[in-house]
Amino acid sequence: MQSITALAHLEAAILFFMDPSETCGFPITQQLALLRSLQPLFSKKPLLLVCNKTDLGWEESLEPSTWAEIEQTAKDLGAEIMTTSTMGQDGYASVFAVRNRACERLLALRVANKVSSRQSDAMLHRLHVAEPTSARQPQIPESVQRSRQAALLGAPSINGDGSTAPETPTEALRMTRQTERDRERELGGAGVYSMDWRKHYDLAEPEWRYDFIPEIVDGKNIADFIDPDIQERLLALEQEEMVRETTSNATSGTPLDTSPLEDALVDAEVQLVREQARQQRHRRQQHAARERTLRPKLSRRARLGIRKSTKTKDSSIANTARPWNRPVAANTKRPRHTALPVLGHRPHPTLGQQLVPAGLKDAVQARHAQKLIQRTLRRAFGGREHRQGESDRFIGTRKPRHLFAGKMSLGTRHHR
Repeated sequence: MQSITALAHLEAAILFFMDPSETCGFPITQQLALLRSLQPLFSKKPLLLVCNKTDLGWEESLEPSTWAEIEQTAKDLGAEIMTTSTMGQDGYASVFAVRNRACERLLALRVANKVSSRQSDAMLHRLHVAEPTSARQPQIPESVQRSRQAALLGAPSINGDGSTAPETPTEALRMTRQTERDRERELGGAGVYSMDWRKHYDLAEPEWRYDFIPEIVDGKNIADFIDPDIQERLLALEQEEMVRETTSNATSGTPLDTSPLEDALVDAEVQLVREQARQQRHRRQQHAARERTLRPKLSRRARLGIRKSTKTKDSSIANTARPWNRPVAANTKRPRHTALPVLGHRPHPTLGQQLVPAGLKDAVQARHAQKLIQRTLRRAFGGREHRQGESDRFIGTRKPRHLFAGKMSLGTRHHR
């Protein structure tokens, strides 16, 4: 009963087998009562009532009232009655007939459910390959059929007028006209005979087929520029050009022909202009060559105009000096040069003195500020020197030479 109850949850066809011969030990009324009790499990499913054991001959001995009761029960339940047997060749055929009928009804039920669902429109709009229902046989002419029949018999076919018919359609075409392949074989074969395709050109005049007209000129297709009225338009264009030249010469007052003297003057002016352009180009090249000459590179102190002082040994003040064109501290006074300048030599106003950064009183205070900066950097970076500033985050790799020098050999990996 568990398997029968499971049929209620499956989309399947139901086959209810009953034994009208009553050799199974249950009367027909009891079998029909069992079918009615299981009817709720078979709702909305294709149901087949299969009357088995037809080989026992129960159809002749069955009472009409009993058969009418079976038909009425099948009608009430919407079942289809089928008879079958498992004995003999006919019985096997009836079993397969029942199976095929159940599959057909199940397929019809599934199609009906899909059509009534929401996806029916999408299924109906799918691509469908239509095939013709009628068979279209190839239409072969009678002459071709006679040729094929004659080829099978090994003799040439004869037409109605007594002439020899061609064996193949290709041979029939060759008998009507001579092809280029035939002419090639007659006139020397491939490489000797050049096929003439011009005689097949479809032109307005047949004599135009052998005219020497190129197809491509200067990378352009001539067919794109063909114009039926090109000659008339060319003549009209030439006449318009002549009229324009005549009008321009008459307006400017310049005659068409010039004298040899005027031509010589024009040539001389052209030569003069060319010579001036050549000289100017030569001057530009010389100037560029002088600019490319290598010159000694000045040091930073020389560019700033600062001389090395002999009064102090600290060079940090000179490195932080300002250029001469930048303002210095307001309380810094420039010494007066009372001596007369040497002829040909003008000393720079800042030469011979040390420039103090702005905001500091003298060189002593500048040195003290420099020491404070270095002390702050050492304290910030844990005593490590050679830092470019607070933004320097360089972390060097410490590799002791006695641990990383030499070639590693077998068994010495412990210290590398």
